[in-house]
Amino acid sequence: MTAPDEQTIRIKLLAPYAPFLITHASSAEALWFIPAETIDNNQVKTDPVGTGPYLFDKFESGVAMFFSKNPTYYDAPLPNFDKVEMGLLADPQWLTAALQSNDYDLSGLSGSIYKESRSKLASDGTEFFPKNISLGAFYFNFDNEPWKDARVRQALSMALDRDGYLKIQDGTGKGDYHSFLPPGLSPFYLSPRDQNAKYGAAGKYWKRNIKEAKDLLKAATGQDTLKFKLHANVDRYGAEAAQSWELFVSTIKEAGFEAELVLEEYGSYIQSTYLGKIADGCACGPLIGSPRDPDNMFNQYWSKSARHNFGGSIPEQPEIDAMIEKQRTIMDTKERQQYIQDMQVKMSDTFVVIPYHGAAGFVYAQPWLKNFYYKAGYPYITDSVMKAHFTPERIKKG
Repeated sequence: MTAPDEQTIRIKLLAPYAPFLITHASSAEALWFIPAETIDNNQVKTDPVGTGPYLFDKFESGVAMFFSKNPTYYDAPLPNFDKVEMGLLADPQWLTAALQSNDYDLSGLSGSIYKESRSKLASDGTEFFPKNISLGAFYFNFDNEPWKDARVRQALSMALDRDGYLKIQDGTGKGDYHSFLPPGLSPFYLSPRDQNAKYGAAGKYWKRNIKEAKDLLKAATGQDTLKFKLHANVDRYGAEAAQSWELFVSTIKEAGFEAELVLEEYGSYIQSTYLGKIADGCACGPLIGSPRDPDNMFNQYWSKSARHNFGGSIPEQPEIDAMIEKQRTIMDTKERQQYIQDMQVKMSDTFVVIPYHGAAGFVYAQPWLKNFYYKAGYPYITDSVMKAHFTPERIKKG
């Protein structure tokens, strides 16, 4: 990295890397500039400083975070708002009430109560249904038998009732299945729902089929029942996620998978189970927060990654690694898109992880909030909030 002038950074790569334009050169999540001095003197722990549109003011645990406009922001006169207050209460019923009373200008809600919430809010407000971008899946330590056998993983996939979960948790009707990419990573994502013709013979593993799941489990293990522990987080991912864990346990039992749910506090979960350090059984949960390019997601399945979600290895791992490494070198966008869709089909024979359902989100903005277009992921503030503005009538109210 070199800086030929005060406004330019020049980066020379060691090898062709197709994701670079997305991950580092065209996203508000790309390069984050943090003054080294604020780290060296520990200022970052109490008074974080950056180059974004807003400056941190204060944080009230469990209540709200407060920000003020950065007067030296490079893209002046943005941001439009002088101050932003972000509430930290997550109950969608409470949030709906706050929107009803006009205390909030916008909020993320929950697709599971979409119809109930929407009926209580102003009809001329703006609603958004972001595709799920945080892929959720079952993942494994393959040193724990019998998860090393692909037939057991295929059987577990067919034991899942993804359509049933969506009916319960997605009142928007706009959700989908996760593949080995989340639905939000269009146009690379290839939906396996309804046995997409592109999935061919592998499409059957995505649909609930109790009989075939039982047959596969018996062929792989010689047993009708597989008892195991299912590890998951209890305190971070919210009520809807907790409901998912319960749904999984209750529905896969019909196919012979008897899971004992083991709920873990987030701190210990993220430092052990999340990294594939699973002493027994397997785990389920989100794998990554906000992937910008398929390679961010594939990195979770790559054996050479410092942060992959599995332990041990499977016979198919070298083939998976080779595909992941090849897609990084394909510089033609359409060619890379096709190759990545083909990858999702091929990975359906091995299920290095077993993706489950991805409910759509629901975000509501009040009628007086204009030029607001929701974007899922970490650049929510820089790409959405800072460009929005109030109507003159709303401004007069103060």
